[in-house]
Amino acid sequence: MYKKFIVPFFALTALVLITVFGMITYRYYQAIHMDDPITPYLSVESGKATITRGDTIIDLIATESYDIWEGDSILNATGSQSIVFWPDHSTTRLSPGSHFTIERMRIADDYSQIELVARLESGKAWSNIVRTLYPNSRIEFRLPKTGTIAGVRWTVFEVDADANSVNAIEHKVTLSGEIGSGITLLPGQWANTESFKKTTKTGSDSIWRNSNQSFDTIQNTKRTSQMRESYGILAGSSDIWAPIDSSVRGILAQTDTFKDIVMMEAIENKNIEILKNLPEESLMKLYQQFQYKDFIQERDLLRGALLKASGSYIDTIAFQKSLLQWALYDMSDFSGMTLIETQEAIEESRELALEMQEMQRELEIEMQEMQEEMRLEALEIQAEMEADARELEAEMAKDAEDMRLEAEADKKEREQEALDLQTELEAEARAMQLEAEADKKEIENDAKENL
Repeated sequence: MYKKFIVPFFALTALVLITVFGMITYRYYQAIHMDDPITPYLSVESGKATITRGDTIIDLIATESYDIWEGDSILNATGSQSIVFWPDHSTTRLSPGSHFTIERMRIADDYSQIELVARLESGKAWSNIVRTLYPNSRIEFRLPKTGTIAGVRWTVFEVDADANSVNAIEHKVTLSGEIGSGITLLPGQWANTESFKKTTKTGSDSIWRNSNQSFDTIQNTKRTSQMRESYGILAGSSDIWAPIDSSVRGILAQTDTFKDIVMMEAIENKNIEILKNLPEESLMKLYQQFQYKDFIQERDLLRGALLKASGSYIDTIAFQKSLLQWALYDMSDFSGMTLIETQEAIEESRELALEMQEMQRELEIEMQEMQEEMRLEALEIQAEMEADARELEAEMAKDAEDMRLEAEADKKEREQEALDLQTELEAEARAMQLEAEADKKEIENDAKENL
């Protein structure tokens, strides 16, 4: 009676286990890819906006969204606002009447290379750039009226094409252009792009500014919450029953697809030894995932691993300088500070900057020592190989000489044997000849006696 229930029972149990395993696996998969680059798009907040793509015109109204491409030109109608959502989750809010063109938009999957270049011909653009940029990356906003280029890295900033001005809100903005170059704006500073001079004017109207800051706060809070949830899942802080979750994690962690589980556990446990042995692209992607204010400790830990592992990178010194620069920014968070407060924060950070410069010098010396050690090791190995080659050559020469001497001895022995044989044969021949002559004389004597 019980036998007919056993097979269905085990089949149902297996189905349940497979389903649970699949659901947990999918949850981990979502957590791993939560911060992947997105398809960029334009979202209309209010009024109307138009996307011009070659000969194609795309009209949008409030609450509508549409994917954007490199080369697209965006025009907000009067009284209308829209938001550009970049592939790396950065945002740019466009004011009413803005004319904004995307000249270049390239993002690597691990954010190791970012190229965003846009042109603002009219109106205002408020951007929140959420990624750290490494060498060979760039984010540039161009003002064609004055030929000015605003270059940024992990910055909140405003560009006003109508007023010909640029404002650094958080961190710094570097300006270059036809009439000047190398101007750096600190938080709270403005620059007039016509005269290429810094100012400390209030700049944007309070409604526009407050609206943008509120939007940034909402976006950052949302992204931080998503990151915390994803980080918690991957680090092992799951609401799933521990034995089941632990078993699934153990299986998934053995695969390359879910290697982020091991990396997040290492961050949670502050295990820098595991982190520094990870591939460069994995470390860089992790570092880029934690570009939000609530993850300062995680960034610090990853910076340590990246600094220790950076000796193998193509542009090591530039890479290390980039990391040290962002460590300084974390220590002197300029967000919301006035210009005076910013200057005070910079003054307080001088000692840290000097320490970081000393650390960089130590790293450079350590790299030089490592390179010298590797050079000496290579010379030692080369000398050993040359000595081995000479020893082998000597052994081969000795073996050849021994073989030659042995061959000569064998030849002489064979020649002597041939000579002895010849002598013996000649002796036997003479003996036979003498014997024949004796026989002949005996026969002749016998013949004479018979006569």
